[in-house]
Amino acid sequence: MVTGVSGPVEKRMPVPVKGLMRIGGKAENSLVTANEDAFQSYGLKNSLTSPISRDAGERFGKALNHLLSDERSRIFIGPSAYIFWTRQESAFDPILMVRPDPESVRLLLKSPFSGTRRADVGANDFYALALSASGGRAVVRDWLETTVPEAEENLKRWFRAQEMVNTRGERGDPLGLYVLAAGAYRDANKEMTPQVPAALVRVAIKGGRLPEDLLARAVRRNRAESDVSRPRAALIKMVLTYGGERMAETLESLNPQLKETAYHCGRLLAQLEALQVAAIPGVKATIVDRYYGAASSTPASVFGTLMRNHQAHIGKIRKERPGAGAAIQDRIGEITTSIGPEFPRTLTMRQQAIFALGYYHQRAHNRAEARANREAREKNNREGS
Repeated sequence: MVTGVSGPVEKRMPVPVKGLMRIGGKAENSLVTANEDAFQSYGLKNSLTSPISRDAGERFGKALNHLLSDERSRIFIGPSAYIFWTRQESAFDPILMVRPDPESVRLLLKSPFSGTRRADVGANDFYALALSASGGRAVVRDWLETTVPEAEENLKRWFRAQEMVNTRGERGDPLGLYVLAAGAYRDANKEMTPQVPAALVRVAIKGGRLPEDLLARAVRRNRAESDVSRPRAALIKMVLTYGGERMAETLESLNPQLKETAYHCGRLLAQLEALQVAAIPGVKATIVDRYYGAASSTPASVFGTLMRNHQAHIGKIRKERPGAGAAIQDRIGEITTSIGPEFPRTLTMRQQAIFALGYYHQRAHNRAEARANREAREKNNREGS
C-alpha cells in the first residue's frame, strides 16, 4: 500500500509508535492493526488488512518517532499530537500557531506574499499529520498536504482573523491555538475532543472556513458562564468572518455603525452593567450574572425590565456626578436608537454570537475610557499641585 511494489508483507508493523503518552497513549502504540473481529477484513488479521512491506514499515515508523521526539516538528493540543515536516529545511515555523510570540507574528504579517501552490512535488512541499491515541492504538485524525508559501499565507490569515482588542480595550497579543479551542469548553483538559483542534489546525494551515459547531460551543459557554472571554470572542469572530478580511476588520473593536440589532443589544447589556457598577460599587451579582443567558437569546423578555430599573441608577449618579450621569444616559440613548423601537423576541445562534461581540466590545471600550479618564485626572492633579 505504501510503495506500490509487489512483495512480502508484514503481519505486524516492525516499529511501534512512541511519544504519545501525553495524549493518553501507551509507551508503544500500533499504527496499523486489527486485533478484533470487527476490525478484520476478508479474514485478514493484525496488519495484514493493510499490506505493507517490512522496509516501508521500518521507514515510516522510524520517521514518525523521530518527528514525535523533536520539539521543533511536533506539538500537543488537547488530546491530539501534530507533526510537521518539509522536503527541505525552511524558516517557516508552524509551531507559531500554538506558541505565538508577538514579535514573530508581527514579522509574519509584514512579510510579502512568497509564492503560490504547485501541483507537482517540490522542495517546498509542506506536510502535517494529526494523531490521537486510544487503547494502545495510534489513530490518524487528519492529513494535510500543501506548500510552504501557501501554509505561510494561510497562517497570516489565521492571525489576522483573530485580531481583537483585549478586555482592557487595547490591542491584544495573538492567541495560541489551544487557548482558542479551550474557550469552547468548561474543562478543556477533560472535555476537549480531537475534532476541535483538528478543525482549527486545518484552517490555520490549509485555509477554508471554521465549522459552525465551534460557534455553537462558544455561545453555549458564554451563556453558562454569563461572560464573554477574549478567546471566545476571538473564536466567534473567526467563525463569522473567516475569509472576509474587510468584515473581520469591522469586528476587531467597538463598532457603533454595525447594522446588527443583536450587536447593539449586547452593547446595551454591557452599558447597563457599567451603570449598575457605578451606582452600586462593590455589587456582588451584576445584571449580567443574572440575565446574560436570557438577554442573549430572548432580549424582549428581560430588557424591558432592565430599562425600567436603570432609571434609579441614573438618578443616583446624576446627584453625585451630574456630568457622568448625563454621559451615561446619552450613550444608552445612542445604543437604544441603534436597536430600534422593539427588542427582538428571539435571537438565532449566529445572532447570539454577534450579541456576545457587542457585549465584549462595549465592555472593553468602557474600561479603556475609564482608564483614560482616570489617567487624565491624575495628570491634572499632578500639574495643579
